[in-house]
Amino acid sequence: MRYSYRKANKRYYRTPFKPLMAMVTALCLVLQTGCFERKKTDESNSGLKSGDIISEDTPWFDSMVIELDGGYKDNGDVEYLELEYVGCTDKALVIHYSGNYVKNNGDSRYLIDDIVFVDPDTGEEITRTDISGYRLNGSEIKNISIESGLVVCEMKVKDDLTGKRNDKCLLIDDFGEVNLRDMSELDFDENKTGEYYIDGFTYSLSYDFAGAGYSVRVKTPEGNDNSFEISGNGTKIYDVKAFLRLDDGKILIPTYTDKGSMYFVYDPQSNDLENATKKYKLLDKDFNKIKGHCIDCNAGYADADSIYVIDTRDKRAKEVFNRNFCNIICPDLRSLMVIRADSSDIKLFDIKGSNDPRHIIETACIYSFKKDVINPNAGKTVIELATGYDTVPDGIAQAIIDYNARNDTKCYVITSGRYVLDYEDVTESGNDIAFLKQRAEISNQMAIDILNGNGPDMYINNSSIHQINNGNCLVDITEIANSLPDDQYFTNVIKTASVNDANYQLPLSFLLTGVQVSSNKNIPKDGVTLKEWPRFVSEYCNGIDPLYMNRDYYFMILYANMSDKFIGADVFTPDNKDLYELAEYCKYNVSKDGTSADDYFSSEQENMINAVYSVMGGIYDYFDALPSNSKSSFVGLPSTDGRGVAYIPSDCVAISADSKHIDECKEFVKLLFSEKYQEMLADCGGNVVNRKAFESGCKKYQEYFNNDKANRMERALRDSDIEDYKKIANSASHVFEIDSQMLFIVSEELKAYFSDQKQYDEVIKIIADKAKKMSSENT
Repeated sequence: MRYSYRKANKRYYRTPFKPLMAMVTALCLVLQTGCFERKKTDESNSGLKSGDIISEDTPWFDSMVIELDGGYKDNGDVEYLELEYVGCTDKALVIHYSGNYVKNNGDSRYLIDDIVFVDPDTGEEITRTDISGYRLNGSEIKNISIESGLVVCEMKVKDDLTGKRNDKCLLIDDFGEVNLRDMSELDFDENKTGEYYIDGFTYSLSYDFAGAGYSVRVKTPEGNDNSFEISGNGTKIYDVKAFLRLDDGKILIPTYTDKGSMYFVYDPQSNDLENATKKYKLLDKDFNKIKGHCIDCNAGYADADSIYVIDTRDKRAKEVFNRNFCNIICPDLRSLMVIRADSSDIKLFDIKGSNDPRHIIETACIYSFKKDVINPNAGKTVIELATGYDTVPDGIAQAIIDYNARNDTKCYVITSGRYVLDYEDVTESGNDIAFLKQRAEISNQMAIDILNGNGPDMYINNSSIHQINNGNCLVDITEIANSLPDDQYFTNVIKTASVNDANYQLPLSFLLTGVQVSSNKNIPKDGVTLKEWPRFVSEYCNGIDPLYMNRDYYFMILYANMSDKFIGADVFTPDNKDLYELAEYCKYNVSKDGTSADDYFSSEQENMINAVYSVMGGIYDYFDALPSNSKSSFVGLPSTDGRGVAYIPSDCVAISADSKHIDECKEFVKLLFSEKYQEMLADCGGNVVNRKAFESGCKKYQEYFNNDKANRMERALRDSDIEDYKKIANSASHVFEIDSQMLFIVSEELKAYFSDQKQYDEVIKIIADKAKKMSSENT
């Protein structure tokens, strides 16, 4: 089976070829919008809006990233290294490193099996214990957890002579001392679900299967033992969310039950437990977002931008950190483990994927944020930048950090989530039309906000919001597009992203879409017409149509590829031959239900597939689909005019017509096209519009890919491959674009024509009427 290394947020994932291509097909429409996250109603920039002044008491955090390489980073012989976050003691976080060196050969000396205690404040290693030597023959680690400050490695051991199980256990403390014990000797509860440390007390929580509740063992600072049961008098308690210290020293215990939430308060002095549900019921919506627990037992959770902790006095979650108020690039905070969170000291833990496309070598880091007394941006005016998704690419984030550091009067603040697709809703419906409908609704809201003076100053990654591509909503920045030289930029991508000769949204990076064909035959041209497509599939694709999706989706893909043919309310007439030919082709040549990914990539026809519908985010996608011993060509999707390869705007930038800072925004747009930030956007092989940054990214990926000590790849990535890929980027002649509002109308109405419920002319009249009405409303 062929494999592909997929890159996301500087991580490479080794993914089977068949599911990968199915995923690319299914997500094509979503990819081009940049919207993967759930739409939020909460503000994620501490409520700051365009024109606000940053106050002196606006929080600011001195920030740093503490890299944890585990001591293996400089050892070039490490072939595989995987990390497991074990948990936290009262003063350390614990990581399990497992893997092997290249010269393995089954020799245990080349295995990596270490338990490491790490100081969360400094990242320094406290102790390291190699547990490989303690493993008995045939043993298997069942579980690694923390019990009363000790790391407990449970091992399943089978006696070869008797065949009986004799499970063992390693107990490791933060001094590195190890004890090997029989599990039967230990008083550890297999049903234990967590351990909390508050004011010198240790609370060990266990699920009681018989009583449908939880039992808690309490060890006092003096070493005495207490216990109590958490039960709801017939109510089944499914989960305990946290242990929280109240002002009077008592402990709040929120739970989830078969009748909703219940809250208990425990008094460690009297060992009494009371039901306090009525008093704390307001905390329900915040506790539903909590996962895990922190070292200091502040119950916290994260969204993409912010860290929140539960304030038991005010009975609500309070934002204690926002990534706008630090000087480092922060990832999506939801992907990190909160190991400490209070108003002045925050520690987040992250396991980072391999930086090498051939080997899984994971590393980790601690994001450390300490609150500063002075905010360096105090007194500056906010320029609000809204993004089309919750994560901000490193190149744009770094440009904002640099701009804010050197500008004395203005400060960019990111608002993510204002106009973001509710991806859960679209996924649950399984309906591509639901995606279009939701994008149309977001488009309406953006236009309304701008026209009412409530919009942000700038937009990033909203290229599919076609409705705002006009002078009423956005600033024409054609002057910037025209200032970019052809020999330094892919101006074939930049300048063709225009509407009525005006450029409202300029692409900083892009995807390439078309059909990649592996054939030793010379493919006659870069594009194929709809009339030529069946013969092309037969002659060059072994008779297997790479566009295997259902008819509705098939139509939407080809419509988006010819979007320039369908711009304007007056184009929807019976005389529009392009729309008629496209509809006719889909009705009579495309299956209503299409083919499932499993059937399409079945083992019976896998060897027959030599053409794939592809969306290429970088040279890594192109090289993955290259055959080792045959010629590869990249052709455009079938169309009425046989057009070639299309590009999909990825990271786009636009300026609101309502902005009070248009000149400053234009300067920032120019900054984003500079080589420094374009290289960061290119990351390791991605498509950016700056030619030097594009080539630099390709070369960087080539270096990663070809430096293969294990020699497991079929062939190296050659300079000629990079040149071929550059030619494809140069050949991109038009934009693959979705006008969500219009495509929603067209797709919905054509269903009646596809199913023979209405004549084509009837359907077109309905579409034309709705298009004119929509155009009038937009105006």
